[in-house]
Order: sequence, then structure tokens, then C-alpha cells
Amino acid sequence: MIGKKIRELRTKLGISQAELAKRLGVDQTTVSYYERDKRAITISMLYKIAGALGVDVKYFFSDDEVIPIPLPTARKLVPVYDTNMAVESETFPGSLEPIKLVPTDIVDVDCAFIVHDKGMEPEIRDGDVVFVKRTSIDEIQNGEIVVGLYMNVIRVKRFFKADNDIMLLNDNTEYAPIFIEKLERFQLIGKVVEIRRIPRPKKLRHREQ
Repeated sequence: MIGKKIRELRTKLGISQAELAKRLGVDQTTVSYYERDKRAITISMLYKIAGALGVDVKYFFSDDEVIPIPLPTARKLVPVYDTNMAVESETFPGSLEPIKLVPTDIVDVDCAFIVHDKGMEPEIRDGDVVFVKRTSIDEIQNGEIVVGLYMNVIRVKRFFKADNDIMLLNDNTEYAPIFIEKLERFQLIGKVVEIRRIPRPKKLRHREQ
């Protein structure tokens, strides 16, 4: 019953299984199993599905066959990863699981990363979150900030390309650039389209006695 309601609502909203899977941070096969009631849905995942489709979770347990109007506050849910994550495969995301899902009003966003690197300061500080649009290398302009996978490490850098050579440049001049001679050794994840600065806690000053 729940699977049927998910499928009907998704279809009514014009959302593909692939798009819903992206919003949930799962693969398309999992969504297909959910819709055919072939796989149990946890309560936490059901809340994610409700949020992704813009309805109250109670809808899935009601006998009402009328497809509701999506909640006006519904926003896209984006999977969030951490640049400190250990990447065992040569492709992203591979076996990586997002640490959480966050809502966003940005249409052209596919994933986000918590940055643990001071190389892009002052524009991107350690602890900031960057939102990324999946993009091909041919669509990237020199000087744009990208997220890519190189030597099993997720990197946030400025991108420069000449022929088949790539340079990943830091804004912080204390950090050396990375030169990549063979294009196949670098996987572009996407282009940074928004930087969300995380407020730093204020340090308490101790009065001298």
C-alpha cells in the first residue's frame, strides 16, 4: 500500500525514479523496490520520502486515494558528504553513504560537501559546506571552483585545464598547486554553485584576576 502511494504521488509530480533516488541518497533500484513493496521502508526513510515529495508522512498511512497537493514548503533534499571520507573506489560516490540530507531551494544542485581544508581560504573556510552541481569537464571554465576525486581524496580547488593536463589551484598561497598530467587519474564530481558558511562559536575571554 505504501509503495503504491509513493509511486502514484511521484508520477503525479512528474518526478522520475532516478530523481527521487538522488533526493534520497539511494540508488534507483532501491526506489523501485520501495514502490513495489519488495523492500521494507524504515520510519526515518519514510520521513525522507515524504519530505522529498512534499507531503505529510501521515498520507502514506491513510485510506485516502486522492493524491494531495504538495506542501508549499517542500524543498529538494541533497546528500551531504565529508571531504575527509575515505574513498576506496576510483569513482564517486562508489560505496560512500551520505552523512545526512539537507534541504535546499537551489534547483541545480546534486550533492554537498563539508570542507575540511584551509587551501581555499579565505573564500572557503575549514568547516564550510559547498553545494555542487554534477558537471562534465568540458563544461568547466578555467578558474571555477570544483570538487573532484584525485588519488582517492576528495578535493575542493580551482580548476585549470590545458590539453590533457590539469592544475588544481588553492586560493591560499601557502598550499602548493596540484598538477595532474594524465586526465584519467582525475574524476570531476562537479562545480561549486554555492558556499554556505558555518558560523564559528565565539571564544570566551577570561578576565584577569
